[in-house]
Amino acid sequence: MTATRPRPSARLRLVYPLELERTLPLTTAALVLGRDAADSAGLVRHPTVSRHHLTLRWEGGAHVAEELQSRNGSALNGRSLSASEPRAMAHGDVLRLGDVLLVYEQGPEASTVDASAVSRDAVPGESMAVTALRAALARAAMDPSPVMLIGETGTGKELLAQELHRLSRRHGGQHSINCAELARELVESQLFGHERGAF
Repeated sequence: MTATRPRPSARLRLVYPLELERTLPLTTAALVLGRDAADSAGLVRHPTVSRHHLTLRWEGGAHVAEELQSRNGSALNGRSLSASEPRAMAHGDVLRLGDVLLVYEQGPEASTVDASAVSRDAVPGESMAVTALRAALARAAMDPSPVMLIGETGTGKELLAQELHRLSRRHGGQHSINCAELARELVESQLFGHERGAF
């Protein structure tokens, strides 16, 4: 018997026009998007969207977008969709219904960790990746073990470290060290300590 891989959670985020901004959770059930969608989850009220504009269904391990012969057409990543050529979507794909833009996101199953204590100022954003980051930060804050944050310059490591320190209620202050400015031997001493007289 082979283990089945859990289906990642997925959603569509309406990103334009701004007044329509919201999130549509997706499941394995088919969903029709349009102005008169039978399911309120697929309701998109905009003059350039047809009554029944596009359908999404779970097929072969992916969400597939299929055009329903709408008046203003649909596109996936700038390429027109047709009823005869449904296409599978991948994380980050941009779907256009008339003048409405939606972004398809896939991520791991929702975390059971409560990340509500994580500051939205320290970790802004609503994407699935940011939501997962908040959950990871909350989970790491509960553990007294040392934490090392690794990332490119400008990705917000110092903000995350400050938030982690705040959430963990660790004793003492939080100090940021730019290891690139230190000699190799000094980095080891700063991070792991040294015996008296070693230098």
